[in-house]
Amino acid sequence: MNTSLIRDYWEVSPPFKGQGIPGTLEWSRSISEHRLKVVPYLKGFVDADRYKGLKVLEIGYGSGSDLLEFCRAGADVTGVDITLKSKEICSSRLAAEGLKANLITYEGRRLPDILINQSFHLIYSDGVLHHTPFMDDLLADAHALLVPGGHLKLMLYHRNSVLYHYILYRRFLEEREECSRNDMLSLYSEFREGCPYTRVFSEAEIKDLLWYYGGVNTKIDFPVYDDGPNRKIPLGKKLNCAATGIYDIDLFFKAYDYDVEFGADLKRYGWHLLVDAQK
Repeated sequence: MNTSLIRDYWEVSPPFKGQGIPGTLEWSRSISEHRLKVVPYLKGFVDADRYKGLKVLEIGYGSGSDLLEFCRAGADVTGVDITLKSKEICSSRLAAEGLKANLITYEGRRLPDILINQSFHLIYSDGVLHHTPFMDDLLADAHALLVPGGHLKLMLYHRNSVLYHYILYRRFLEEREECSRNDMLSLYSEFREGCPYTRVFSEAEIKDLLWYYGGVNTKIDFPVYDDGPNRKIPLGKKLNCAATGIYDIDLFFKAYDYDVEFGADLKRYGWHLLVDAQK
């Protein structure tokens, strides 16, 4: 796939919500507050204070909320992103908060050559690499840039999630038999429909993909499902989906409804696969 299609989609507007006048401290802080409200596990996952005085690279910083957390904690931060819009928004937020980071725009296939002689204690990417067909190369580049014992932290979309299966269920509801599963996933994975490329991963798949890292820990969070125009509603009730005639999808929802009925922990059905790999 041509990376320009991916860049053009995200260039429209990186996902963020803020209040107040753009470029002000109030506006910048409101973006971070909204992000933490929607995804409450993030503060613990980012764990920014751990990286005070250390070098951090973020791949795909978007509107910059996590990047700013590392800056506030006193890390030496570099961020790469494929869009100029992200750089514009993040630069404005850094200025508003009196913080500094090295922001680089790159083409998205490999990490930029300017980083070759650098090394990092943490390479972080949240909700980004599942949107590129060049993820394998970027993960390999990240490994090369990590110091021994350094960490790679990722959030990727989770294959064994209710949201993924609900997106596939929409193919049945909307009679989109011509769409592949990957097409449906890409179409409905984001709040703004029509993302050109999205993939999902299981815990086993990502551990296999990162076989050359010294250790890979995973966990699942953000248990939500897709409810059409309302989008991303928290789990907690049976879905009672009609049978599609597709064995794995029907079996998945039957198992999920059973777990709801008997009070099981629903986090394992979450949309976010959190990965912490050590070099």
